[in-house]
Amino acid sequence: RQRQMCIRDSIYIMKIAIGNDHAAVELKKTIMEYVESMGHEVTNFGTDSSESCNYPEYGEKVANAVASGEFDCGILICGTGVGISIAANKVNGIRAAVCSDTATARLVKQHNNANIIAFGERIVGVELAKDIVKAYLTAEFEGGRHAKRIAMISDIIGGIIKTLSGLLDFLTGIFTGNWDKAWGGIKKAFNGVWETMEGVAKGTINILIDGINMLWGGVYNVVK
Repeated sequence: RQRQMCIRDSIYIMKIAIGNDHAAVELKKTIMEYVESMGHEVTNFGTDSSESCNYPEYGEKVANAVASGEFDCGILICGTGVGISIAANKVNGIRAAVCSDTATARLVKQHNNANIIAFGERIVGVELAKDIVKAYLTAEFEGGRHAKRIAMISDIIGGIIKTLSGLLDFLTGIFTGNWDKAWGGIKKAFNGVWETMEGVAKGTINILIDGINMLWGGVYNVVK
């Protein structure tokens, strides 16, 4: 679900969720101040303590906040950015990408429509971190062929969720002696597998069609 971003003095003002573990407390504070200086609203879901903690907790908090539609996007910071982004990507609807340079930060928005970026305090310095955030926040999703590929990802996730739900219904039915529920679970699981395969196939066909159209356009221009 996409929030409607408010406009203030011709600038899009975004609500941004930020989270971190113990390895990135200071960088989180700096980035919060920087994002606020750009005119955006920031909510802290991370820890402010240097005491050792578990990064999946904060990755999930930010991911849930973004997936709910309450926030436009999220920023996650841990030692490397990797672990916390993996945790965030387990939440349905989240596309979290690790960025250690500005080109990647710009492209994950333009091509992948990433709704969360992550980086590591042990990997990037303060100024580079600011540049990464700026590159991401000022980039715009290009849509087109990229939207088709993102739809492929969504189809895979949707099919997997349905498959797991079906298997859960099947096991519940077996253990409770509810054979109708068990049989329904099996059918749901098979439908989920089919939707996953179908989504990948449709996306692949669309990409091939785009490639053929581009090739034909190039040949036509040469001949012309």
